[in-house]
Amino acid sequence: MSKILHIEQQGIIKNGLDISEGDVVIGTLSSTGMIHPKAKAEMNGRQWMFEKKGFFRNKIFIKSLDSDEVIATYHPEMLRTRGSLYLTKDNKEYRYKSTNMWKSHYAWTDNNGKDLISYKIGGFLKVRGKAEVADLALEDPHYSLILMLGAYLSHNDASDATGAAAASGGS
Repeated sequence: MSKILHIEQQGIIKNGLDISEGDVVIGTLSSTGMIHPKAKAEMNGRQWMFEKKGFFRNKIFIKSLDSDEVIATYHPEMLRTRGSLYLTKDNKEYRYKSTNMWKSHYAWTDNNGKDLISYKIGGFLKVRGKAEVADLALEDPHYSLILMLGAYLSHNDASDATGAAAASGGS
């Protein structure tokens, strides 16, 4: 039996996210900076900083705020339709991919291709969505991290799509 979580942008102008189970907020994400974008993620008593570096092929470096060390790196592939998360100490890899051509559905899988978390996200002025978490993901020690990073990545793509639609006049 999977678990459904709700993702909602904190406000029309504010770029943060809340992850909720029912009416209870279980995780938050707050973005800062335009030139050197960073996002602070919090869930289950853990805190991380996601920091984009690079120009054409951004990588995202994930630091644990407990130790201030880089614990993982996310490597997007071209067009950001898929990528890989590498966990440094555990030598583990997770795959992230867009599962539809409109880039509104995404999923994390493990090395064996088994689905862990899937996202459906979109919105016009305010990004909203759902994350469906498989039982296999709930058993994974990195569940909170991959859930929050996936919310961050899918929110960024939904925000980019909304901005492009607004810039083109919606045509």
